[in-house]
This record gives sequence, structure tokens and C-alpha cells, in this order.
Amino acid sequence: GYVFINGTTTIPENIIIFFLVFTSLSANFIDLKDIQGDRAAGIRTLPVLTGERWGHCLIGVISFPTYIAAYWIFALKGCFWLCLIMGVLQYLLVNRKPYSDRWVMALHTCAVFFIICYKILNL
Repeated sequence: GYVFINGTTTIPENIIIFFLVFTSLSANFIDLKDIQGDRAAGIRTLPVLTGERWGHCLIGVISFPTYIAAYWIFALKGCFWLCLIMGVLQYLLVNRKPYSDRWVMALHTCAVFFIICYKILNL
């Protein structure tokens, strides 16, 4: 998408770091839906290593900075509070009982859609 919109194959380091670090950290939410199965299969995911309760809390906490980083990295001027609210909402959804990754993924997808629309409208 970046190459298509900007017409260059040189992707800035901050965008690469965002996806390698922040997106990778927040992607751990996918491991929350099958902790028992992962444990039984010997798969060492973050929730298996920390336990279910701490796994939810830790993944919620490490997901939060992703939204704040998106504000700075993608230069979303005037959207700090929106990014902050989405980060808090992500934490709450990850720690919601009963847990459903459907809502976490929906918020993530809406955030990506928002960033794309914002950048297109502010070219």
C-alpha cells in the first residue's frame, strides 16, 4: 500500500519498526482463545508462559502503545485522543469476560481503516 500511494519502494524506518515491533506485540491477542490447547500441545505462547489471567493483562498492556505509536508514526494530527481511547478500548476488550477475539480484531480493523482513510484524505 505504501509503495502504491507514494510511488517509491523506499519505506521509512519508522513504519518498518511500527510493524515489526508494535504490530508483532499486539498480535499476541490471537493466542488468548486457545490457551488450554496450546498448553496441551506444548506450544509456548505468552499466555501459556504467564498464565491465563496475566496473559490477558500483559497482552492488553503491550497492545496499548500500538495505538499511541500509530499517532506519532503516521502523523495523525488532531487524533491523539482517538488513538488513546482506542488503546484503552483494546485493553478492555482483551480483558473482557468472556473473551472474544472477534471484538479485538474488529477494533484493530477499524483502526487500520481509519489510518488509511486519514492518510488518503490528508495527502
